[in-house]
Amino acid sequence: MYKSAYDSTPLKVLTQDALADEISAHEKFIGGLRGGARLNLNARTAESLDLSDRDLRESSFVGASLMGADFNGAELTQANFFGADLSDADLSGVSLVRADLRGVRLRRANLENANLQYADLRDGSIMVQDEGGDVKYLSAGDGSSNFDSAKMSRADLSYAKAPRTFGRGTDLSGAIFDKCNLRGANLSNSDLRGSSFVGADLTDANLSDCIMHGSNLLKCTLENTNFDGADLTASRFLLDDFRCAHVMGTVFPKQLHKLDDELKRIIERHREWLISGGAKGAQAAFEGTDLTGVNLGRLNLAASNMSLATLSEAVLDGGQFSMSDFSGVLAMGADIMGCDMRGVNMKRAILQSACLKYSDFSPMPLGDNGARIWPANFTEVDLKGADLRKCNLTGADFTQANLNNADLREANLSQAVFSQTDFHGANCQGAILEDCDLASALGLEF
Repeated sequence: MYKSAYDSTPLKVLTQDALADEISAHEKFIGGLRGGARLNLNARTAESLDLSDRDLRESSFVGASLMGADFNGAELTQANFFGADLSDADLSGVSLVRADLRGVRLRRANLENANLQYADLRDGSIMVQDEGGDVKYLSAGDGSSNFDSAKMSRADLSYAKAPRTFGRGTDLSGAIFDKCNLRGANLSNSDLRGSSFVGADLTDANLSDCIMHGSNLLKCTLENTNFDGADLTASRFLLDDFRCAHVMGTVFPKQLHKLDDELKRIIERHREWLISGGAKGAQAAFEGTDLTGVNLGRLNLAASNMSLATLSEAVLDGGQFSMSDFSGVLAMGADIMGCDMRGVNMKRAILQSACLKYSDFSPMPLGDNGARIWPANFTEVDLKGADLRKCNLTGADFTQANLNNADLREANLSQAVFSQTDFHGANCQGAILEDCDLASALGLEF
């Protein structure tokens, strides 16, 4: 007996064959063909069934039990999921534009790369009138939308109406909240690395203890917003916008107070460290430092620590940075042209619109005879709109990287790893792709 979110009315169980017939009728309905009928799974069970890659626009799933269902790649624009249970469901890559998701359960659901623009994710409960005329809630619990442990990385929630809380352990890394109404929302302890909140209303919102490396908070409303304990290293914001926010224990990017003098000292000590094999001087450590617009061109900063530094509009051209750690850097529009970048770690770096052309990102030989190699790491990096023309990217790992609209003309990508790499809009004309596994690459066109 399936009851899911209901405590009285049993839910009718659907088989895969019966569901397939109803979906076919719905697709006729959407196409304006004879014999069509809108898909209506209200108060029904379709647990663990396959609805992937189907056109389900304007369908209705009010109060349905859809736990573990596969919606991967489905078109669900303006669908109604009010009060439905989507726990453990696969909603990755789906379109939920203007969908009604009030009061839904999305525990452990996968919403990675989902489009939720203008969706309504607020709380909601289904109510009925009993025989005595009294109104009662049918839904178990308090009607709160539940996102506990949901995977929402790179989901687009622009202009959405958000719930009071996104739940515990929710992965919101790379999510887009532009122009989103997040007034009073609780996102505390969330992973918000690389997320965008441009123009969002965060009045009274709770972002305490969030990891926000590389996030974009420009043009936000931050009235009484709680950032206590949050880590804003390598993030984009205007400090004046935080005048009415709570920032006790908040981690902001470090500043070099006497920039020119401190840079000269760090660079000289790093040179000594390289020459002496670490016996003298000190490794250049710019971890978490704001280096916006700084000129580091033509310098030897091999094996330096740049992790979580802000390098937007910085100049690194012609420099030596082999085996350096650039993980999590914010380097939008940076000039990294013609550099020695062998074996670098770029994991989760934000390099939108950066110029990297002619640079060498090939593996770094290790040991006296170079028997071992250390490839460059571009996992989860954001290279949207970047210029990578004629780069040597041999053997680099681009797992889950964003290469949207990147220019890869004549780049050497042989033996590179492209697991779930997004190539939509990328120009790969003349690129060398020998011995690459492109089976799970997205949007790759030649």
